[in-house]
Amino acid sequence: MIQYRDKRSSTRDLYRNALILRRVTRDGKIPLIVNDRVDIALAVEADGIHIGQDDMPVEVIRTLAPDLTVGLSVSSLDDFAGSPEPDYYGLGALYSTDTKTVFEVPGLALVRAIRKWTVRPLIGIGGINATNAGEAILAGCDGVAVISAILGGDNAEQATRSLRKCVDDSRTDS
Repeated sequence: MIQYRDKRSSTRDLYRNALILRRVTRDGKIPLIVNDRVDIALAVEADGIHIGQDDMPVEVIRTLAPDLTVGLSVSSLDDFAGSPEPDYYGLGALYSTDTKTVFEVPGLALVRAIRKWTVRPLIGIGGINATNAGEAILAGCDGVAVISAILGGDNAEQATRSLRKCVDDSRTDS
């Protein structure tokens, strides 16, 4: 799955970039999730939207776009307890990260706590790489979301394969 996350571009540029990603992901049969912007997700016929606590509420998105998969970022038990159930939760930041400004890192304790209360998929977010992705899976995450672990090195394909192996190995160990 690919999530298009861009906090800086104009709406027009967001649309153009998301449209390119949609073509590529559709050809590759890869689900596309758009971060924050339900208008862009609908305009490019994305598969879903991922929102934060300050974005449009889950129930409104379900009314506007009932066919979209909805993911919700959660960084505390209060965020989780006060939210309508999305299709999946993005939990974190689990580790320190340069791509998201976080003052407190809730870590794996958040995963363990929330796993007790939902069967919805939990996706670990924030500072995840091939050395710690397995910990996130063993703590209760169903998957992980990464940026720097893939794009921060010299070989994105090799980084992706290493990360995938780490996640797969953790699943067979549990």
